[in-house]
Amino acid sequence: MKKLIVMMSLLLAPIVSLAAGEVQTFALQTQAQDQYYNYSFGSIFQNSRAFADFTLTANGPDATVIRRIVIRGFAYDATSNCPEVLMPGQTCTTRVFYWPTTQGPHWGELAFVLNDSNIYIRLFGNTFPR
Repeated sequence: MKKLIVMMSLLLAPIVSLAAGEVQTFALQTQAQDQYYNYSFGSIFQNSRAFADFTLTANGPDATVIRRIVIRGFAYDATSNCPEVLMPGQTCTTRVFYWPTTQGPHWGELAFVLNDSNIYIRLFGNTFPR
């Protein structure tokens, strides 16, 4: 079963380049309805770190209130420069780090809780030993 899970995750998740400094960006637009996305960090070595930037743009005509930004999953962490209020046309970025200390697949979630909708991004990464 473990081999099947690892094989499926490798087939479904593209392998992330291990080159230092590579930044992957994922663009998000505010809307009046909930949005659901998936993002894969691919496969990395155990105790390595990969990251991706999620850029949120307020589509207006009104300002977007960001009630909170939530990161879930023990192998994930995030930093953000998003203000409490994002004016129409303004952008902000949340950087999500995938930093696994154990081998195998890891799932998590990044959620933007907004004034009239939410954005959910299901996170996935796979780890193998050095």
